[in-house]
Amino acid sequence: MENILKEALAIWTQEYVNQGSNDEGTCTLGDNISTPYGKIRAPIQMQGNVAKWKTAQPVLQFLAANGIKAEYNEGRMD
Repeated sequence: MENILKEALAIWTQEYVNQGSNDEGTCTLGDNISTPYGKIRAPIQMQGNVAKWKTAQPVLQFLAANGIKAEYNEGRMD
């Protein structure tokens, strides 16, 4: 399970880079994807709640494909 969660974080980071590392949206803290096995925190270099949400979508799909129920949680405004 740990490997799947690590891969999910790598996917999230790479997706952010692939989309141009955009700072899109409001600055938020604490964004994460929660699973029954723990939270995957948004990579620290990410900026903007819209960018975080957009780039989290492939991660949610990856987790679902691996039988893991997950949910994106937007953090609080900074």
